[in-house]
Amino acid sequence: MLGKLLKYEFKATARIFLLMYAALLVVAALNAVVVPFNGRTFIAFLDALPFLQDIITSLSILLYVLLIVAVFVMTVVVILIRFYRMLGNEGYLWFTLPVTANQHIISKLIAALVWSVASCVVVLLSVLLLTLPAGWISELWRIPWAWQEVVGFGFNPGLWLFCLVAILLLSGLSSLLMCYSAMAIGPNLTKSRLGGTVLAFIIVYFAVQILSTIQLLLIAGPLTMEAQSIAAISSSMYVTDLITALSQIAGAVDSMVLMTTSTFCVGYLVTAVVFYILTRHFMTNKLNLS
Repeated sequence: MLGKLLKYEFKATARIFLLMYAALLVVAALNAVVVPFNGRTFIAFLDALPFLQDIITSLSILLYVLLIVAVFVMTVVVILIRFYRMLGNEGYLWFTLPVTANQHIISKLIAALVWSVASCVVVLLSVLLLTLPAGWISELWRIPWAWQEVVGFGFNPGLWLFCLVAILLLSGLSSLLMCYSAMAIGPNLTKSRLGGTVLAFIIVYFAVQILSTIQLLLIAGPLTMEAQSIAAISSSMYVTDLITALSQIAGAVDSMVLMTTSTFCVGYLVTAVVFYILTRHFMTNKLNLS
């Protein structure tokens, strides 16, 4: 049944997202043609009419920026509305199905995460498409070269990349479940479902901020010690010994990255589990579809 829920969820939202993505990529391609790189565009007559070129360039860039904003805003709005409507009038249909609260939450959560990642990827692709005339493809060889250089200094860029992906995914997961829990709790706080949802969100948001502050306090001491160690090594080296200095501080930098990321990932994971349990509890035992 979870597979059927996911199929329906993607089918219900795909048209909105795919249209937005297509519009963004088309406008990015248009900007790649009309925006001058190295003082020239792909349209010869625009180069001969600077005034017209400036107008068209400004309008096309403005449209591109607005579409990027629209993609991110609509991604959040669609994700939240899909869950919010399930707990409203549509719930009288949804909760008559032979589906558990867990399956409802997981299906909405998976679809939300997929579309969130897809939106980020499409925006990145649009930027690459827009800047294609700048000639970045011919410079791609520098990426593995730079990676090897960083590794040669003793750093671990693979660890940095893993930590970045982990913290982004877990923070997104925690944020989604925080919103879901607020929607599930909200109708039990006030007669207004929307007002209760907002109130519940404020409460859980401040609880998360308190937890984040505690996390920062817990790692402040160890991070300060690592920073002092890095500063001491750096100050003891001459400029000509930059490579040696980088090699000596590499371990400390990787340790700081791992320590910080691990602490916040644990925090995000704990809050995600708590919010999931709260959402499931209210959807199972205190469901209010009014």
